[in-house]
Amino acid sequence: MKAMAAVICVCFSCFFSTSVIANTLSINVHSPDQTGLYIIGQTQPLSMDTPIELIRQGDHYQLSLWLPATQAGQTIRYQLVTLAPAEQLGQADVIELEPIQGFRQTKLTSAHTQAKHTFGVPDTINFSDIDSYTPAQLQADLAIARIAMTQVHAGADRYLDETQLNQIFSQTKQDFAQALSVKDAYLSFSKLAASLHCGHTHTGIYNQSAFIDQLTLAPANKLPLLFQNLAGRWYISHNLSDKSIIRPGTEIIAINNIEVATINQQLAPYLSVDGDNAARLSYLTQLLPTTSYQLFDAYFPLLFGQNQDETTYKLTLRLPNTGRQLIVDVSGSTLKQRQVALYQQLPDLANIRNSLQYSTVNNNQIGYLKIGTFATYNIDFDWPAFYTQAFTLFNDAAVQDLIIDIRGNGGGLDLPMLQLGEYLSATVNQSLPFTPQRPFPLVPQSIKPYLNTWDQRLYTQTSMPMPNLTPVEKPFTGKVWLLVDGANASATFMLAKQYQDQGLATIVGQPTGGNLRGINGGGIFFLTLPNTQIEIDIPIFKYLPSGISSSELSSIPNQGVIPDMLIDVQVTDIQQQTDGVLDTLIHTITQANAN
Repeated sequence: MKAMAAVICVCFSCFFSTSVIANTLSINVHSPDQTGLYIIGQTQPLSMDTPIELIRQGDHYQLSLWLPATQAGQTIRYQLVTLAPAEQLGQADVIELEPIQGFRQTKLTSAHTQAKHTFGVPDTINFSDIDSYTPAQLQADLAIARIAMTQVHAGADRYLDETQLNQIFSQTKQDFAQALSVKDAYLSFSKLAASLHCGHTHTGIYNQSAFIDQLTLAPANKLPLLFQNLAGRWYISHNLSDKSIIRPGTEIIAINNIEVATINQQLAPYLSVDGDNAARLSYLTQLLPTTSYQLFDAYFPLLFGQNQDETTYKLTLRLPNTGRQLIVDVSGSTLKQRQVALYQQLPDLANIRNSLQYSTVNNNQIGYLKIGTFATYNIDFDWPAFYTQAFTLFNDAAVQDLIIDIRGNGGGLDLPMLQLGEYLSATVNQSLPFTPQRPFPLVPQSIKPYLNTWDQRLYTQTSMPMPNLTPVEKPFTGKVWLLVDGANASATFMLAKQYQDQGLATIVGQPTGGNLRGINGGGIFFLTLPNTQIEIDIPIFKYLPSGISSSELSSIPNQGVIPDMLIDVQVTDIQQQTDGVLDTLIHTITQANAN
């Protein structure tokens, strides 16, 4: 690999001396965490099979390429990679792609072209190189989206009648009568998706094309702090900026002279929630300490940031305990910069396994089971062993009260979620609160080229089979307390509903996401629109309340699960960096057992 790098650099030096510079590309990559960096590509001398090593200089890696078969204006596509040792002797090293979607791309200039990247961070869009989308392009993409939403989507008509749907599409088409920038097109399709009142239908961040990632993930325009939304007021929980005066519990009054109440109102049309679930909307309008992408980061900078490259936010703040207001300017950060700063404060957060814990508290009198996610697709996690070890501990300690904490858990795999119920009751999974249906089992041929999914069976699957569950010989017989919040909008919303309906647990905390009238999900198609490259999640199963006819749905409250015991997060919890909700529940259980 090193020999290949040397040849490339020598060739570049020779040709540069003869002024052949229009076909040269210098690449500089900031990557302090890597021990070796390589490049692959489709333009000679690059190859997808033979990585070329970049030369390290401090925290940067550099390489100069001569591209003899290219011309000015041509776009060069390539990927940065690392190499992992081969599993067996004699085999080639394993190429591991950089953790971003798609190819990086650089347009060659008439002079020597230079490209700068940060490893693991998408490049920011150079808007001077991007044309606006024409009305024809926008309306063609809208036509595809309309077919997907009305002939594939499971529940576009759950909260909207045909007239209302037609009005929404007509208004969007009218908006597309003029050329739009990448940003404005993304916001328009985001608003269209959110208008269906379906929490699983959004443009989001996770499944976007590499091009849109450059718009949403790459720029240094993210707020350099985290905050919680308490009844519409924002309180900073983690200061990740360089302004030490900002402490936990500081209230954000305004950003760039726009009051928080106005920001909440203007963000709402872009955030996808089920029905009129205000609790879920409030939950999405905050930034929390998590490793996951958050929708707030997709929409807030585009609506309220000044530009892509150097965003500064003027914060009007109220300091805790004093009531004193002050104005502080903070520079926007990239997602990676903010995450690095967060890991310095909360190093355990970097490992997803730390969100899956069990213990006993209060002198072994109370069991505590923390399940921060069921989405363990990308890690080797042994759910059966985890449950066995946890409930062995609880049984050995003879605990009579068990707190199951699913706050912050949006869902994930059905099997471990349903298997948890087997440890609590032999009959809990014999009746489920919602029944899945697939209204449109056939996918229109005209939009198939634009659909993608993780499971090809979803193109023909018409039912959601029940996973095979392992019976538990002696389920837990004590009292169960389920801690919930607005994150529980998918599978964990249904878990909360199931436990509440069957009296299996006392539900504690804040109202959940989801909706008692049912949600959409089960399987998702990722619709990537061909002109704008914007992706929209399209759920294909609708979940209806079991035993309820369609005519009765309107009589069901348009909300998530309301806890049996409401405990709100307090400002003092944020100031003191404590879990006041959990502490209050433990105190309540202890007092009840003492009487």
